Amino acid sequence: CVDAFQTLKRKLTEAPILIAPDWDMPFKLMCDASDFAIGAVLG
Repeated sequence: CVDAFQTLKRKLTEAPILIAPDWDMPFKLMCDASDFAIGAVLG
Protein backbone atom coordinates (compact mmCIF):
# COMPACT_ATOMS: atom_id res chain seq x y z
CA CYS A 1 0.00 0.00 0.00
CA VAL A 2 2.83 2.38 0.83
CA ASP A 3 4.54 1.63 -2.50
CA ALA A 4 1.33 2.38 -4.40
CA PHE A 5 0.92 5.66 -2.51
CA GLN A 6 4.52 6.69 -3.21
CA THR A 7 4.11 5.86 -6.90
CA LEU A 8 0.90 7.87 -7.13
CA LYS A 9 2.45 10.81 -5.28
CA ARG A 10 5.49 10.77 -7.60
CA LYS A 11 3.30 10.61 -10.73
CA LEU A 12 1.17 13.54 -9.56
CA THR A 13 4.12 15.78 -8.64
CA GLU A 14 6.62 15.17 -11.45
CA ALA A 15 6.65 17.36 -14.54
CA PRO A 16 4.47 16.04 -17.38
CA ILE A 17 5.98 15.19 -20.75
CA LEU A 18 4.50 17.59 -23.29
CA ILE A 19 4.51 16.83 -27.00
CA ALA A 20 3.12 18.68 -29.96
CA PRO A 21 -0.33 17.45 -31.03
CA ASP A 22 -0.87 15.48 -34.22
CA TRP A 23 -3.22 17.84 -36.07
CA ASP A 24 -4.37 15.00 -38.36
CA MET A 25 -5.90 13.12 -35.42
CA PRO A 26 -9.30 14.06 -33.95
CA PHE A 27 -9.49 15.82 -30.59
CA LYS A 28 -11.93 14.94 -27.82
CA LEU A 29 -13.28 17.46 -25.33
CA MET A 30 -14.84 15.97 -22.21
CA CYS A 31 -16.55 18.30 -19.77
CA ASP A 32 -18.71 18.13 -16.68
CA ALA A 33 -20.35 20.65 -14.39
CA SER A 34 -22.22 20.74 -11.12
CA ASP A 35 -23.56 23.41 -8.81
CA PHE A 36 -20.08 23.80 -7.31
CA ALA A 37 -17.48 23.20 -10.01
CA ILE A 38 -16.78 22.89 -13.71
CA GLY A 39 -14.06 20.87 -15.41
CA ALA A 40 -12.84 19.87 -18.83
CA VAL A 41 -10.22 17.61 -20.37
CA LEU A 42 -8.85 17.99 -23.87
CA GLY A 43 -7.50 14.69 -25.15
